[in-house]
Amino acid sequence: MKFTIEAGSCRTEKELVYRPEEFSFDTEPSASDGFTSLLINDVQLEVDSDGVVAAVWGLCPYLMWIDSVVTAPSNATSGTLRVSEPSELVPGVGIRLCKERQAVFGDSTSGWIRIGQEAEEGALVEIFSGAVVQLTKGGEFGCIWLKPSNYPVA
Repeated sequence: MKFTIEAGSCRTEKELVYRPEEFSFDTEPSASDGFTSLLINDVQLEVDSDGVVAAVWGLCPYLMWIDSVVTAPSNATSGTLRVSEPSELVPGVGIRLCKERQAVFGDSTSGWIRIGQEAEEGALVEIFSGAVVQLTKGGEFGCIWLKPSNYPVA
C-alpha cells in the first residue's frame, strides 16, 4: 500500500497516550470518523473515508519492547499521511502493512518507541505530536515512532 504526504500542520488537537493496564496505545480524542485500519503488528493506524491517517491505537505490550536508544528524526515534515488510493480501502476491514511482525524498540530516557526498522532513506511525516511515520522511497510504510504523553514503567 502506498502513501502520500501532504505538507502542512500536524493535528494539534490529538494526544497519544499509553495505557499500561491495557498494554495499548490510544489517541485522544479518539477518531470519530474511523473508516478502517492499517495494522503494524497489533497497532492500528485509523484511517478515515478520505484515506487520511487520523489516529493510532492498539495493543503493544511494553513488557515486550526491546530496550534501546530511540530518537525520532528531527527532520520530519508536519502534515497529513494519506493512502494514495483510498478506493483500495474497505470499511471495517483492516489491512496489515507488514507481512511479518515488526520489532518494537523503547527508550525510557527519551520516551520514544519505534515499531519497525528505520530505513536509510525515506520521507518522514509528523501526523500529530508524538507520531512520526517513515515511508520508503517507493511510498510504502517503513516504520513509526511514537511518544505517548506517559511512558510506561515496568
